[in-house]
Amino acid sequence: MQNGKLNVLIDVSYGSTGKGNIAAYLASKHKIDLAISNHGPNSGHSIIYNDEVKVVKMLPVSGIYDKNSTIFLGSGSVIDIDILLKEIKEFDVADRIVISPFAPIVNDYCKEYEKEHLQYIASTFQGTGAAIGLKAMRSQRIKLAREHKELDKYIGDNYSDVIRNRINLDETGLVDIAQGWGLSIDTEFFPFTTSRCVNVGQALAYLDVPHTLMGNVIGVARTYPIRVGNVPNGYSGDTYSDSKEISWEELSKKIGRNVSELTSVTKRVRRVFTFSKQLFEMAVYRNSVSILFLTFVDYLLEHEKQEFVEYLTSDRFKFKEIYFVSGFWNWDTAIQRIK
Repeated sequence: MQNGKLNVLIDVSYGSTGKGNIAAYLASKHKIDLAISNHGPNSGHSIIYNDEVKVVKMLPVSGIYDKNSTIFLGSGSVIDIDILLKEIKEFDVADRIVISPFAPIVNDYCKEYEKEHLQYIASTFQGTGAAIGLKAMRSQRIKLAREHKELDKYIGDNYSDVIRNRINLDETGLVDIAQGWGLSIDTEFFPFTTSRCVNVGQALAYLDVPHTLMGNVIGVARTYPIRVGNVPNGYSGDTYSDSKEISWEELSKKIGRNVSELTSVTKRVRRVFTFSKQLFEMAVYRNSVSILFLTFVDYLLEHEKQEFVEYLTSDRFKFKEIYFVSGFWNWDTAIQRIK
């Protein structure tokens, strides 16, 4: 984390890298004055909170853990009001949350539209993409946060200026980008993608702040990337040519213990793939990642761990810091700095 700057946290796989717990770890190690996100209900962040596993959809995780921070939900946030109000109450953040007046609100029409039209891409059907599209079309079917009485006390006019001024006063921010770079809508995998770009530029654009405020870009990658599980009449997409899909049974046999994962939002069994250098390097280079967390290192054999050390510390990358993460329950033992 770089003090007095907006640091950016981004998943450089296809999502589900454990980024929520990395955000919690960063909040435990650094003072975060501004905790910022542009999340939607299609992206869940699993965290360990009060010794329980929680799935957070609307709030930035760092703002939950740093109880002195101000939480900002930018204009890119796609708000499910029921979920948001539940999280505000559960995590007791009502007195320190600011919401962009321009964030669109998911409604039943958005969810039903996706169920009817997006089965073929194995959508999460949470209404996020439909809400973004309706806002872009200036449709009367969508409402913004400023039009909902339940949110009146949280709406922040000129929030972009507030963020800029506070950073210029040497405060420190963490911007959490939902989902993963590999799911960006402007990739070769379209239409089997999410509904918008997943990159640093997108995060700053939704906040309408200058790039000069940006500090470190913190990337989180998986050793075995995943995509959301398929549905009976839908497919969630491909991977790059240097990667292949494997089964959880194959991975379990390799490491000598049973492993399987469900997605945070849909609770489908995740599709799992071998590591793609093509995916990783494009995501790292295009987002200028300076600090890296490699998660699910416990899925590697010892010689594979050493191969990753050699690869990540080679001249092709310019990482300031590199961390290996094996599990999330105990940060003192799970997170190892290798550079």
